[in-house]
Amino acid sequence: ARCGVRANMNVIPGCVESGRPPLNVVAQDFIGRAPQSLLSELIVPGLALKGLEKSRGRLARAVSAFIKNRPIAEQALLGEALWPQFERLDDFAPTALMSKAEVAGIARVHELGAHSFDHATLQYETDDYAAADARRCADWFRSEMGVETTIYSFPNGSYRDSQVPGVLAAGFMT
Repeated sequence: ARCGVRANMNVIPGCVESGRPPLNVVAQDFIGRAPQSLLSELIVPGLALKGLEKSRGRLARAVSAFIKNRPIAEQALLGEALWPQFERLDDFAPTALMSKAEVAGIARVHELGAHSFDHATLQYETDDYAAADARRCADWFRSEMGVETTIYSFPNGSYRDSQVPGVLAAGFMT
């Protein structure tokens, strides 16, 4: 504001509503803070971690990539397995997010865009899922933020060309 710069902020409505970042970000936060004893006990269903626990960076990248390269339904199942492990770390708090009120406040000055509703990596989702997600985002921005947005930023830059018509039909430009 001091410099008069306006910006675009791409928002993940599901994260704003839950107060939690995407699971892959939470996993990175945990791996960055957990003692080695907890890292050596970490179990990510479907991912072999042997040897990775010796390097926080390699472990964080591997777990994050594994999570985000799954359909959102699988990510939810992974979350059910991972959150109890994360909560074993005393006072664990993932990256802080802006509240709904804070997002609404910046909407008066800055341009808001959708970054999908739950940060799904769309190449792993159906065309119907992508179209419904875009509609859900458009509805959320209208009802919760009182703004129309034409920006839909695909999470992880991931989508299939066949999904674009559904996003456009929801009122977004790509």
